[in-house]
Amino acid sequence: MSAIVLSGVVRQLRRPDWRALAFITIPYVLIIVVWPYPIMERFLFPFLPIFQVAMVLESKRLVSLAMKNLRPPASWANRLLAAGICSILIGYIAFSGCNYLFRDRQQLMEAEHAQAKSLDEKKEVYSWIHDHTPVDAKIVAYEDILVFLYSRRQALRPIALLPAAAYSKRSGSDSPELSKDLAEMADAPRDAGATYWLVTGNDFALDAEPKKTASRQDEIVAVLPLVFRSSEGFARLYDSRCLLDSTREDCRSAQVVLFPY
Repeated sequence: MSAIVLSGVVRQLRRPDWRALAFITIPYVLIIVVWPYPIMERFLFPFLPIFQVAMVLESKRLVSLAMKNLRPPASWANRLLAAGICSILIGYIAFSGCNYLFRDRQQLMEAEHAQAKSLDEKKEVYSWIHDHTPVDAKIVAYEDILVFLYSRRQALRPIALLPAAAYSKRSGSDSPELSKDLAEMADAPRDAGATYWLVTGNDFALDAEPKKTASRQDEIVAVLPLVFRSSEGFARLYDSRCLLDSTREDCRSAQVVLFPY
């Protein structure tokens, strides 16, 4: 499919109205083919219509070419090549159709139901933050945008990890270590002056190694006082002032967990 899209984009270079788009799209297609980031949709939105038009135009051209070469007086080699092209086109159409009808729609529905169910509990915490924290409070939260929208408090994610492939260790390489990055999870909240830490059941779901990252977060909040818990425990809010003051008696023992390095 990527080859067909790229071929379609290159072919549109002949048309003046497509030329600027083609020069932008060609290097972008090449990046997408090898890019390991799991949430491809974030990078595809402005280019999806271009990709789809290129795919349709190139597929029509290939079908027309194949039909001409499936009939005499085409040679057997051309007929074989034409049959192969038709098989590829039928294959990716079937693949796309199955994904849309079964996998993608089902995943979207499951995600919608899960978000709707969890949002009610998150709103309980957001309401508590709005009513019980000062207006200049800073909250650590994976879904920092939702915290701001519902509570009008500043928020930041606890850590921004690299794509999963960056942590794949290869002999002789200088790949970053996930464990080292996770050990420094409390650094940004401390530097930002965060006084609360919000934890929910679906934190880091889209990040590299979500279980390891969530486990490290659980280690941190285990040494922080719990100040609010949603009705079913899906969302929990902790007092994180121990990040800022290591001299307090009740914070001294927590430092080895918060800043293990």
